[in-house]
Amino acid sequence: MTATLGYSVEPVNADRAREVIEWLRRGGDAPEFIDDSYRFVLGTFDDGIVWGRRDGRFILSSEAVPTVSPEPTVERLQDIRVFGMEKELMIWKDGDHDLVGRILADASEPLPPELEPIDGSCIVNGRRRETQIDGEDVQLPDGFTVIADDGGSIQIVPCHCDTADFETTLGDGRTVATWPVRLQLRHHLTIDNNSDGTVRIAATRLRELRTASGGGPHE
Repeated sequence: MTATLGYSVEPVNADRAREVIEWLRRGGDAPEFIDDSYRFVLGTFDDGIVWGRRDGRFILSSEAVPTVSPEPTVERLQDIRVFGMEKELMIWKDGDHDLVGRILADASEPLPPELEPIDGSCIVNGRRRETQIDGEDVQLPDGFTVIADDGGSIQIVPCHCDTADFETTLGDGRTVATWPVRLQLRHHLTIDNNSDGTVRIAATRLRELRTASGGGPHE
């Protein structure tokens, strides 16, 4: 089946994928193909979630509270995304547990209206702000917040949240808990040319992390 794509995709081989993960773990200069448009990191590992953001260098949640957010390693990787408004690098393991990856970005050529990408957002799980973990005060890098849900799940997100962000007032005056942290998404479209021309979502990438009120890392 051939298709008309509303995006560009570039494969990332295993050596480059490993280089990215090792760079995030050790710090230092970024690989040459990681330019300044990449601003955030979201990684899922067997032992937890790693968030990060660029502030000169990339600062990871694992630096702040390693008991909650693990150090990124190839061995425990499920998937990791390094992303910004322009593009996203995603790395994961295939069925043989080999590293594979791709860079997903907007199409380089103008698109017909029916293939223009669709922007949206999704909720990051966490309906309250925490200042302690296991009874101990948490010292976080500037612009990071510990968020938790009612089941005890904890994440350290690279986004500034105040306690008031986790509450909203309804029309009848009641105050209820809310989930303020949002991942901004872009859905890229395609047309399967061998079908009836139906447009569908072919790929989705992350773009930014913000609060529902519009705040980012330092607001």
